[in-house]
Amino acid sequence: MVAPQAAAAASGGRTQEQLFTFDTTALVFIDYQPEMLKAVESIDTRKTMIRARELARTAVKMGMDFRRAIRETGRRKFIMLGLWTEICLAYPVAEMQGAGLRTTFTADAVGGITKEAHDLAVQRMIQAGSVPNTTMAQICEAGLDWASPRGPIIREVGGWMAEELAKLK
Repeated sequence: MVAPQAAAAASGGRTQEQLFTFDTTALVFIDYQPEMLKAVESIDTRKTMIRARELARTAVKMGMDFRRAIRETGRRKFIMLGLWTEICLAYPVAEMQGAGLRTTFTADAVGGITKEAHDLAVQRMIQAGSVPNTTMAQICEAGLDWASPRGPIIREVGGWMAEELAKLK
């Protein structure tokens, strides 16, 4: 696993303002419900749910409060998750981008009713200006530095996700 500071250095000189860190970002989950999960076919839903839980566990351990309404967070950047990529996620992302907010989404923690629906929704969100990412890369970007007090949290939750995904093999 690459240390977040190395990943940031390799990103072509992105500034911390451009990154989606835990200090400046709110985490938003949309429609992660069992009845909705049954219709997802574009991705292994067992892995999707482990990755979504990984992001939630990280947020809780980092002290992020995502229960308040988006406007009440006072933040302008959001890590977005929505169970159905093409409905629960793409529409809110496009609307938030249009309102001048910045969004990123974790493509491996969301799924569509079909692979085509998922892929097209990902393209639509990118065209709207949202930044695609993966779960582990997002956590490392948000934490920034493994030498910081958050480093042990990143290692702990990353280890948990690796163990859970290994159980699926």
